[in-house]
Amino acid sequence: NWRKNMQALAENTQAIYEIGPGRPLRDFFKTIGVTCQSITGLNAAEKVFKATCQ
Repeated sequence: NWRKNMQALAENTQAIYEIGPGRPLRDFFKTIGVTCQSITGLNAAEKVFKATCQ
């Protein structure tokens, strides 16, 4: 069920962001061919969302 839920999320969005320490979801999404942006701190968030808003 968890894998199906993650695939459903990936199919119904334009971007996936992983917020928090470590990067376990990024690696999972990579295995199913989906890019997942990892945000591990404020600097990373500013960089990712600034690029997204332009």
